[in-house]
Amino acid sequence: RLVGSEMCIRDSYCDCPIIKNEIINRKKVSSQGFGATHKLAIAMVMNEIEENLGFDKIRFPPEKSIYLSLLKESKLHTNENGKWSFKKPQESKDPCKFNKVWKRIDLFLKTTEQQAHSLVTLNKELIAPPFGVKEGILPILYFAVMLTYKHELAVFENRNYIASFTEEQVSRFLKRPDEFTVQQFRIEGLNQSIFEAYS
Repeated sequence: RLVGSEMCIRDSYCDCPIIKNEIINRKKVSSQGFGATHKLAIAMVMNEIEENLGFDKIRFPPEKSIYLSLLKESKLHTNENGKWSFKKPQESKDPCKFNKVWKRIDLFLKTTEQQAHSLVTLNKELIAPPFGVKEGILPILYFAVMLTYKHELAVFENRNYIASFTEEQVSRFLKRPDEFTVQQFRIEGLNQSIFEAYS
């Protein structure tokens, strides 16, 4: 049972998703954690449509444990009609969900329709109350956002458009996310079908 200061902390961070993974659920990620994040991010962009992002079913390296506790547990990566993909979280009162944090990111993305901005401008706000997201989680969360909205979100590196991430760009994003910006645009109906066909 929460008492005293513990209750105050929980109330202050009432919109904080619960992530049971000590590798990345920390303010400063270790070199092992960074390496695991790097491997996970590459799997996210290269193997999105594969179950468990293509990770081996028997072995459990750190990047797979992060995937299971952060992306699969929260259903940010899920199987829908036989197809694995990244999805925005559903409305839920479950504290492990990201719906409150995701809503804030959605509001931010609306501000990019006229001009591209970097996702890292959200860092201070998402780390602070009421969200309390640890820094180690943010890059993985941002990749999940960019992949979820890949048909309506343009990504730029130093103002150069990125059609899809390469392994080198993944590495650079993890090291210098401030050099990447996003801009939201909306396509619907026939235009969306044409866009998906060309993609």
